[in-house]
Amino acid sequence: MTLDAATEEEVRHTKGVMGGDDWELWMDLLQKEGLLAPGCISMAYSYIGRTSPSPLYRNGTIGNAKDHLENTALKLDARLKAIGGHAYVSVNKPW
Repeated sequence: MTLDAATEEEVRHTKGVMGGDDWELWMDLLQKEGLLAPGCISMAYSYIGRTSPSPLYRNGTIGNAKDHLENTALKLDARLKAIGGHAYVSVNKPW
């Protein structure tokens, strides 16, 4: 099976849905409104793709979005430390 490479727009949309953009926007709003409790923990969930299509899951557009999600977790974790909080990505099996 062969697939065409994703366009820049498709990459951007995939990051928007599966990356950390929405998570960061949500955390920004909660922080701005003073709704984050001291010691809060924020968690995003991800999954490990099956072995056969792994180039699609980790080396392609979806993997790019997963990298973005993980980098967002690091950024949010650094910010939340100011109030004793943390941000994590939990990576799980899909089955």
